[in-house]
Amino acid sequence: GNFTVKSKDLRLWLGSEHLKSTNFEIKRTGEAFKFEGYGYGHGVGMSQEGARKMAQEGRSYKDILKHYYRDTRIKIIRVEK
Repeated sequence: GNFTVKSKDLRLWLGSEHLKSTNFEIKRTGEAFKFEGYGYGHGVGMSQEGARKMAQEGRSYKDILKHYYRDTRIKIIRVEK
């Protein structure tokens, strides 16, 4: 059957020494699966490689920030002197 696993959970299960980042793709090669990863993440905060890829795909800075920091709001603050 099918099931869904968050990339951060899969990285924890496999170990960060085997899966260096949560930014990866999985490809099936016959009976096996190949993991192609990008970057060396610590699993916390924004990934440089992931943010760069999202920007190259045309995503805005707001989309990128919302992706990495889901429970935050982006506001403009005016500072007067």
